[in-house]
Amino acid sequence: LSHYTIDLLKSIVLPNMLLKLLMLDWMRVVLI
Repeated sequence: LSHYTIDLLKSIVLPNMLLKLLMLDWMRVVLI
């Protein structure tokens, strides 16, 4: 169960973090 939970967290949290980083980069490019 814990292994499944870890995989689920990876599949949700990692893309979410990447998306936020991309959004930050995009905003920085637009502002500058």
